[in-house]
Amino acid sequence: MLISPFLTHRLESVWERPTEFRPERFAPDKARTYHRYAYFPFGGGPHQCIGRHVFNMEAELILTSILSRFRPELQSTEGRVEARIGATLRPNQPLQILLHPAEER
Repeated sequence: MLISPFLTHRLESVWERPTEFRPERFAPDKARTYHRYAYFPFGGGPHQCIGRHVFNMEAELILTSILSRFRPELQSTEGRVEARIGATLRPNQPLQILLHPAEER
């Protein structure tokens, strides 16, 4: 049996407007209303990815460090950017992002 996180994370029966980026759906009070396996980016049950804690901590530190100093701008792309399904999700084309120094306040 195979359970696809890609498909499960896009179920309209679980998620309201599942293809939209809506981080507020993962707020602690809201997240408790979903089934335990409605969202499982690092696997589920007793055999989860061993790097999930490190990833969550490092990703937050890296993003806050970059976004506190720069404003990202997506450069033009060839058509619509969509997810390419594989062992991990990746964009279907190379993306170039230009980082502009953030204005000091």
